[in-house]
Amino acid sequence: LDARKQEAFFSGDFGTVRIGQGADSGDGTINGDLSGTAVTQPVASLALAHGYSNRDYNGFDPARGERLRYDSPEIAGSLTLSAQLEEEDKKEIAFKYSKKLSGGHQIRAGGFLYDTAADDQDTNAFLVSFLLKQGFNITVATGSKDNAAGATLDGEFDSVKLGYKTGKHAVSIITGTSKNARNAVETDATGIAYVHKLDKGIELYASMQEFDASDNTKDEDITLVGTRIKF
Repeated sequence: LDARKQEAFFSGDFGTVRIGQGADSGDGTINGDLSGTAVTQPVASLALAHGYSNRDYNGFDPARGERLRYDSPEIAGSLTLSAQLEEEDKKEIAFKYSKKLSGGHQIRAGGFLYDTAADDQDTNAFLVSFLLKQGFNITVATGSKDNAAGATLDGEFDSVKLGYKTGKHAVSIITGTSKNARNAVETDATGIAYVHKLDKGIELYASMQEFDASDNTKDEDITLVGTRIKF
């Protein structure tokens, strides 16, 4: 019975209410960039850099749990607000914004704030992505994690992603730094990605990313090659 998603939901003109286990309200808000390469190079992956040197680090992207979640209907066709309550007085609020601008340009933004009252730990992250009609795009993301009870260090990450889309092709490069809330070691990360839309709903992708710890204790290189088929 330990399922990844197990919930009931009610939706209508008022929005959607979800009860049970499933994605948190802020899940995916810092991965929804406009580069076309998020399938293999999500921005939040750079925030996980310290996962290779510290097992206690669980990243900035919200996870899944037992909660009561509310999602608003689209406001002006561009903005969605979300909020949820969990056990032990845990609270989370989030937003997603997406709009096509005049001239064929696009903008997308998202963010969340997660408050854990029990151990005095707050996590937040924000993303802004801008796509020009010509295909060039830029994404900036930042996040921070207040130290938990008994810890002496805060965590943070910052990243910039540059990309280009044309026809069925998308390529991007990403760079950033992250620091664990329980580890003073900073990690620098860089990567490159390519995605080809073979057909409707079928994507082929490849990416390479490198994570280097500032104290030279870790140097990880990750290569991904695969496909995603959406029905």
